[in-house]
Amino acid sequence: MAYAGIEQVFRCRRSRSYCTLAKELKADLLLIDERIGKQFAGQEHITCKGVVGVLIEAKQKGLIPLLKPLLDDLIKNLQFRLSEHIYRLALQKANELS
Repeated sequence: MAYAGIEQVFRCRRSRSYCTLAKELKADLLLIDERIGKQFAGQEHITCKGVVGVLIEAKQKGLIPLLKPLLDDLIKNLQFRLSEHIYRLALQKANELS
């Protein structure tokens, strides 16, 4: 249980560092997937997007033919954590949900 607490502390520090750097650089967009990082970014009024958001945009712009195989690969081979709700929402936004 202590290990999980330590990991959370490091995740918070890392996310705050990303947000601080984005503000210093006056970045248009912060690419981050961690929920805590997105929360910090929102508090700092920093626009952010995660991997799924980038892939949806790539599909909408015609840069990739299909989103579903990429999401499935992320989940299966890279242990990318994605809720069923977000998975289905992403496919819906990419017009791949029947």
